[in-house]
Amino acid sequence: MSNPFNLKVGSIIHEMESNIDHRVIYENGDCFITILMHSPKSKVIINEWYSEMIRNLLENREIVIHEPKYDKVFDEDTLSSKEKELYLRNKDIVDMVRKAYGPCYFELASRKEKPCIKELSKKYKITTRTVLYIVKSYLMSGLDPYSLLPKAGKKSKGKMNYEKKTGRPPMFEAGMPLTNELREIFDDCCKHYLSGREKSYSTTYDWMLTKYFTVRVEMQPENGVIIRQKLLPIDQRPTQNQMETYIRKNTSTKERSICKTSKREYRNNERMLRADNLCNVQGPGDLFEMDEVEMDVSIVSEADQTKVIGRPIVHAMVDVYSRMIAAVSVSLENNSVLGFTNCLLNLGEDNKQLCRRFGLELNDGLWDINVLPNRIRSDRGSEYRSKEVKRICNELDITLELVPPAMGSLKGQVEQLFHQYHSVQNDLIEGRGLITKRHDSNHHKTAILTLGDIWVFVINQTIAHNMMTMAEYPMTRDMVYKSVHPIPLEIWDYGCRKFGAPRPITNLDQFEYSIRREVSARITRKGIEWNGLFYIANDPWLAEQITMAKGNSVPLKCRLDERNVGSLWFIAGNRLVKAGLNQNRAGNFEFNGKSLRAYEEFKAKKKELIKEKAQEDQEIRCARRMGMEATMNDAVRIANNTVPSDSKTKNIRKNRKEESITFMESNTIGSRLNTEETPPMIPMNDTEPEVLAEPESQNNSEIVSFDEALAKIMEKM
Repeated sequence: MSNPFNLKVGSIIHEMESNIDHRVIYENGDCFITILMHSPKSKVIINEWYSEMIRNLLENREIVIHEPKYDKVFDEDTLSSKEKELYLRNKDIVDMVRKAYGPCYFELASRKEKPCIKELSKKYKITTRTVLYIVKSYLMSGLDPYSLLPKAGKKSKGKMNYEKKTGRPPMFEAGMPLTNELREIFDDCCKHYLSGREKSYSTTYDWMLTKYFTVRVEMQPENGVIIRQKLLPIDQRPTQNQMETYIRKNTSTKERSICKTSKREYRNNERMLRADNLCNVQGPGDLFEMDEVEMDVSIVSEADQTKVIGRPIVHAMVDVYSRMIAAVSVSLENNSVLGFTNCLLNLGEDNKQLCRRFGLELNDGLWDINVLPNRIRSDRGSEYRSKEVKRICNELDITLELVPPAMGSLKGQVEQLFHQYHSVQNDLIEGRGLITKRHDSNHHKTAILTLGDIWVFVINQTIAHNMMTMAEYPMTRDMVYKSVHPIPLEIWDYGCRKFGAPRPITNLDQFEYSIRREVSARITRKGIEWNGLFYIANDPWLAEQITMAKGNSVPLKCRLDERNVGSLWFIAGNRLVKAGLNQNRAGNFEFNGKSLRAYEEFKAKKKELIKEKAQEDQEIRCARRMGMEATMNDAVRIANNTVPSDSKTKNIRKNRKEESITFMESNTIGSRLNTEETPPMIPMNDTEPEVLAEPESQNNSEIVSFDEALAKIMEKM
């Protein structure tokens, strides 16, 4: 079955980073079986590859596919009897192994016992290692019959045994001849030298002498036995130059560079540069490089200049074709989507108005780049790998290209820009907050610049950069003939005439909607509710949805600006609706104009205040329950002591009326408000009260006044 990358049996898959090869030995549809190509004396390593995986690796340029080269042929009839005998033996071996383990040879790479190998070893009276060597050589050659021929020829000079030390005669009798035993020692030295970054030739030589060229010497003084390790004489041990020469000849420059740095550093600094960064760039606006940097300056707060707030973060976008600085941003947001959108905002911003904010005037044509790029190239920072940035780029039709880790050279234009920023301003801010790698930097103590001052610095440098000549820019013949100076502004205009103008930002509402953060709100009777805030808009569709919601809630996808939570944007029937905070709800509208971070801090503080009283609330709830339980227990006790009566449920209305009268009389206004006058107490005698005499006859009564009658009553009492 054919495949789009023309991979077949015998092809070589080369891994770029590890510099190893895999030979295809079997193909079945979209599955390919390979054997790792290394010394046939090593173990067999079989790998399985699939078309989708190979396609992804090819797109990421992690592998390269080489066509098989079968450039050697032979005639069996021309072989000598000995060569033909060995060839037929080897052919029989690979045929038997193919029947036993082919076509994938997975069991050949396993640790299971291999009876077929043992039978072939006994049949031809050779070792199992030799059998495996023949099979592996055949597989690694891409099933080439030429590999089955006997390897006859002159031995390599590297394996020759010497009786005397080679090279220039030494001034002193030092060193020893290169023998197979010494080669094994030097091979061990190669492994030791490549095992760490701090392993030098000198330390490796010392390690070799202490391990291989010392003898144990026992000395017997009067008080006991002393054992020492002593080096062999100089004529019985190799010199350091011998070891260094062997290591250099048997290891590659790439291996030595990688072991002393890292694979990433080698790839970034020492790889072959086959093209420049203008390769596959189709004019202005096709590719922007984007990155951020912590400026080497400590700044203070604009509100209170006695407070240091650390380093400012500068984001920048550079057009690769013209080297024009397309957008910049100064903030305190590092490795965040907010910082990414801050810089993206500058693409649609009126830069004249931006300059006026900081007391600067901008002439026409110096910084009017309100366009969207086709591609943005950046590092693998957390913000660029986030779902939010991917969503924004997808909605704006921008392809996001992430360079491999530790490969700043792949976005060298924006990296170089940050170096220029620092080199221009460092002499001005020295002693005024400049951060240096010195113990006496004192940058926080000497800090005087604010975030607004850094904005002025960046704007000045941006405008100057776009107007300055770039002597190293790779000019084309057409540019020179048309008298285009290597200035970003002129190259931008030239590229627009040649390739066409980039995509302009025409619909600012659509642009803002795309870079706003996507949030999930809900439509309830209270309006649009999100994160404890309530929004409302004078929109008929929203009013209908609120009416239909009743007691339920309906999900609604909205867009929020984290810099101001005062509005939510949503789309209703291809219409952009902007909902604002409801002013008629207490504590709601006061967050208009506040950032999401400030609102989250408010919520955290509110939660903290509630949590402070959590223990006290628990105690109150427990006390409440205990009081109610005590009342209930008293009621149960009284009920248990009361004689049951069948008339308990009778005359409820009458009983209720009597109880109501009693309750009202005991809860008068005067008794509740403590305003009722208490009548004077009348003293009572302990003796029995006298019996009043019968009243005299009315005929004998006299007419007395009220005072006299009262006096008589008092006397009787």
